[in-house]
Amino acid sequence: MGDFETRDSPIYNIKKIYGYDVDANSGYYKKWWEYARDSIKENSIVWLITGILSGVLALIVNLVTSWFQNTQPTP
Repeated sequence: MGDFETRDSPIYNIKKIYGYDVDANSGYYKKWWEYARDSIKENSIVWLITGILSGVLALIVNLVTSWFQNTQPTP
């Protein structure tokens, strides 16, 4: 099938055109941890941004909740 570094070999073209890495993709019958690992590898920037935004949102919700609890009149 060729080599990844050899220009115009079938493997080179598959990786260049479709972005499919034959070495990294193990096939159709993947386990759940292989899907998770591949998702993190392929979408690492999305995972990072989602994690940061989730943390910021959790802090904002915590601050707003504590602010509302402090502003409630005591009976």
